[in-house]
Amino acid sequence: MKAFYKFLLIFIIGACGTKAEGNYYIGLGAGLNFADMQNDVYASAQDRVEMGRPIEYHYFGGRRLKHNGAFAGKLFFGYEMDTLPIFFEGGYLYDGLTAKHAKILTLDDTFDSATPPDEPEISIVKLNRKHTFSVGIGARKQINSALSAKIGMDLLYSRFEMESTPSADYSPTVSDVNKKKYKLGLAPWVGASLDFNGMEAGIRYQYARYQELKMSGDYSPSKFNIMTETKPEYHTVFITLSKRI
Repeated sequence: MKAFYKFLLIFIIGACGTKAEGNYYIGLGAGLNFADMQNDVYASAQDRVEMGRPIEYHYFGGRRLKHNGAFAGKLFFGYEMDTLPIFFEGGYLYDGLTAKHAKILTLDDTFDSATPPDEPEISIVKLNRKHTFSVGIGARKQINSALSAKIGMDLLYSRFEMESTPSADYSPTVSDVNKKKYKLGLAPWVGASLDFNGMEAGIRYQYARYQELKMSGDYSPSKFNIMTETKPEYHTVFITLSKRI
């Protein structure tokens, strides 16, 4: 957040001291971020390995990972072509959103093992997106002298922090239960903007979908392995302000 406020101060000073002459621009956005994604859960009894048998994961259901809204801030810069209504843009996205289950999951006693687990309860999973960098391309359609419609596609690179929280009787025994992972995503967006003598105020809606995230961990005392699979999905609405430099 400190970096975001520093950029805001630099942006205000620069906007007051520069003329609207170039094809380059800098800007910032602020808005709300929402998450809603499917998290599928699989489990396997670990004593299959001790008996020299391969692990067999059994699907036992999924839950939605949700968050109903958190602050999102974006810093961006770009270049707009002279000959075509096309622009290129890069940026950094900050959000404080943690998507999580609203309910605790319960494993059923259906595993092929000598000592099947006794229905442990496991709350899986908390997922936090941090430090997102983006590059993208967009197109502008001029409606009138001030109003423009825009559409674009961004490539995202984000760090995710994942956490599994089992009940007190079934604690994780490996570090893989809490992990940081980096994933790529695609994010199409649409928007509109108003030009005020080189300053632009606008609004954007962006949908982001990432590569699959997997997390696994062993739990004691029942010796079974849990694996989760999630394809992160986010919806973000921004109010933007940019300045040609």
